[in-house]
Amino acid sequence: MGSVIIASLLLVRGERVIVAELKTAEGTLTLEQRAWLAAFTHTTVERHVWRPDDLRHPTRSIERILH
Repeated sequence: MGSVIIASLLLVRGERVIVAELKTAEGTLTLEQRAWLAAFTHTTVERHVWRPDDLRHPTRSIERILH
């Protein structure tokens, strides 16, 4: 049996849930990653694909996103 990875990050704070894929600047999502993110489309779960530039930007830092 193989392992299944939902996302790079699963963040939970109170009722807030975020799933995020971490990618390099040029990295692309696999079909499996796209399917997992799509599975959360009609839920209250926030979905993100974060790249290095996203996390360095002051308004998109993980700390700011979580507040």
